[in-house]
Amino acid sequence: MTKLLRHEHLLVQAKVKKPIKDEEIAKQWLKELIEKIGMELAAGPVAYMVDTPGNRGITATACLMTSHTAIHIWDEVEPALVAFDLYSCSSIDLNVVWKHFLVMEPDEIIYKFLDRESNFDTVITSGIKLFGLNGVGPDSDPGTASS
Repeated sequence: MTKLLRHEHLLVQAKVKKPIKDEEIAKQWLKELIEKIGMELAAGPVAYMVDTPGNRGITATACLMTSHTAIHIWDEVEPALVAFDLYSCSSIDLNVVWKHFLVMEPDEIIYKFLDRESNFDTVITSGIKLFGLNGVGPDSDPGTASS
């Protein structure tokens, strides 16, 4: 029997100063991230701007080869709220992801990084990454706290 590849799942909630507000920019953001992390695009990305008061913002998704990614951005609140999801069958370099978020000028990133191969029992890392406070930024330690 063939052993499956790795199964890593990154879940992120971020507070950002400059949320993406354009569908084409959101699709480009996902494409660039997919390239940076070495994944292969299967379909998409697609993006849609929701204009419902209280729920306004961009939703964008992409199908990756046996994986997926999605970003949801609520731009009515300050700071704007971003929910991001990346499921991968290969290793995810968190520092690449954090640097990719810089275009939105994050204040805070809260995340969980799951090993889905172990029935969700193992959290690889989780933590809070603060930007622009006390010299903490994208080139510093990923700010992880083992669970």
